[in-house]
Amino acid sequence: MVIHLNGRLALRLQVAFLRDFEAVLPLHEALIMLAIARERGVDEQHLLQGTEITSGMLANDQARISYIQLGRLIDNAIRLTGDSALGIECGRRMHIGHLGILGTALLSQPDLRSALDMCVKYSSMLLPGWQLTREENADYAVIQAQPTIQIQRIAFATEVLLGCLRNVCSFLLGEPMHFVKHECAFPAPSYVDRYRELTTAPISFSAQTNAAWFSARLLDRKLAFADALTARAAERYCASHVAQQPLRGPLEHARQLLRAAGAHAPSLTELARALGVSPRQLRRELHAEGASYRGLLDEVRKQRAIDLLLSSSLTVDEVARELGFQDARHFRRRFKHWVGDTPMAFRTAHHARA
Repeated sequence: MVIHLNGRLALRLQVAFLRDFEAVLPLHEALIMLAIARERGVDEQHLLQGTEITSGMLANDQARISYIQLGRLIDNAIRLTGDSALGIECGRRMHIGHLGILGTALLSQPDLRSALDMCVKYSSMLLPGWQLTREENADYAVIQAQPTIQIQRIAFATEVLLGCLRNVCSFLLGEPMHFVKHECAFPAPSYVDRYRELTTAPISFSAQTNAAWFSARLLDRKLAFADALTARAAERYCASHVAQQPLRGPLEHARQLLRAAGAHAPSLTELARALGVSPRQLRRELHAEGASYRGLLDEVRKQRAIDLLLSSSLTVDEVARELGFQDARHFRRRFKHWVGDTPMAFRTAHHARA
């Protein structure tokens, strides 16, 4: 079934919003925390207290836990070990074997580019609630990780992701993975010096996204265990698994439709109709994620404006029209509100630094 968003065709989605109480997470991270805690003399039952995770679940490869359960486990582990930087230790221990069949799919790809694209494409197998993207230019490539639901322990989760990315890429390349820089979408923690255990690259905190930059030349590196038959079989399994779990938060569903709409931004009512929910429910869902329709629209327009100003030769008036502003003066005021500078001054300053 299709509907129209301001004259544009759009698919009507039958949305299954991901909730933080849904059991969708495999147990790898939980098992690593249990191992660390045991090494430090913490009793397993104390660690599991209040999590509703049982010893039987830990022995079941089909078992899944929720973000709420994982969060309680993290809180227990940090409290009982006294180690606020436990996410760094977990990240250091994550390896390609923890990725399951997806790890096999990565391992059998012909080069690092294909492996990372496979990881991005099927990341929801292991990380529902996150969206991974990969971009590149002539010099650098970047992997970005953005939560699609509200993640309460964002620093811990990002530390695990960073460690896993480093270890997996190092294993695929057969040598240590070297990053150029990192961005983290949270303030610098009190134990920031311990990030040296994960990377020697510079790290910027309180950034817009979580990202890891590295030389684009690495993308063409051939992988030692490439095998086309295994790659196809593993991807077939990954595709069937993901097809059964199209889970994302309401924030990301709404964000994607607003991005796709371009200059013809749908109203809240039209957006709700496209998502298959009532406007009231959509407001409630977004509010639960700490967001609003107006805030999302501003976020999408701001990022689109920055992209157009930095990567195109469009005039400021043309950028305003691309974003759906009827009045370029209104766009200039909004842009200055977003970034603290006018569009032209922002573009000039960026090109002067380049």
